[in-house]
Amino acid sequence: MLCPYLFEHTKVIQQHHYEYDENSNVIDSQFITAEKYKHKECLKEQCAVYYNGKCNYKK
Repeated sequence: MLCPYLFEHTKVIQQHHYEYDENSNVIDSQFITAEKYKHKECLKEQCAVYYNGKCNYKK
């Protein structure tokens, strides 16, 4: 079972986009960051929200 809130950061993608006018001046810019996460396995009894034999996250 994968944990709904325990995850590791696996990848960060950053992209820069610039828009120029006819004189090569920057008139607009964007900076976009996309992040990818991978959920980890459930820790079961070692987790504070795991009790009564199941995950009780957000209940």
